[in-house]
Amino acid sequence: TLTCNPPKKPEKRNYLIYLLIILIIIAGILSYLYRDKIKDFLHKTLTEKMKKRKPEEKPEFPKTEETLTKPEETELEEKEKIDDKIREIEDKISEMKKMGIDTTTFERELNIVKEDLNFGLFFLAEYRIYRILKRLKEYQKL
Repeated sequence: TLTCNPPKKPEKRNYLIYLLIILIIIAGILSYLYRDKIKDFLHKTLTEKMKKRKPEEKPEFPKTEETLTKPEETELEEKEKIDDKIREIEDKISEMKKMGIDTTTFERELNIVKEDLNFGLFFLAEYRIYRILKRLKEYQKL
């Protein structure tokens, strides 16, 4: 025999990896077979925990009827201020229409502002009004 090509040693197999793979497969099969029993067990334990829970620990939600029907005075004042600004913008838009300028973008943005007011998004409505007024001033300069 030649010594330059030594015989190959048999590779050592790592049986631990094979064992882990087999255990994972068995656990998956068992969980599939006993899934109904597992669901029942989890359901029972969770319902028992909920029954043992003290009534003081339940979160209290605000009453929506009161918050929806009684707006604060500051909100009403803000809405009135924004309504005044909207009237000013509508007047300017009508003047621009008389001059023959296309105002569809302004009208669309103004409709969005009105929708924001309906949802109570006063800050967003004020910001949009600011942007509209800024663009209207640019048109007036031209």
